[in-house]
Amino acid sequence: MQSENNNILPLLQMTELFAINNAIPTTQLGNELCREKNISLSILRLDEVHPVISGNKLFKLHYFLEDAIHSDHRQIITFGGAYSNHLAATAFACNQLNIRSVGF
Repeated sequence: MQSENNNILPLLQMTELFAINNAIPTTQLGNELCREKNISLSILRLDEVHPVISGNKLFKLHYFLEDAIHSDHRQIITFGGAYSNHLAATAFACNQLNIRSVGF
């Protein structure tokens, strides 16, 4: 699938690259009040999307990765705390795309 601008890697292609199922898992929530009022409540389980790039990290990283792919910039530098999931996700994504990454 190509976007209108051929210099952009569509998010769909990015999710396929990282083997992310496009159907984000959901968890149905409910209690007696919801049942009485006929309310359906679901939570998107972004924590179950990918074992390394979980949560909304792929969506946050997408445009930075896309820019690195289609520019002369071949390195992403990012900052995160000790044991940072953000740093691990960035390093994994960059590795998959052959982009150098440095985390502080």
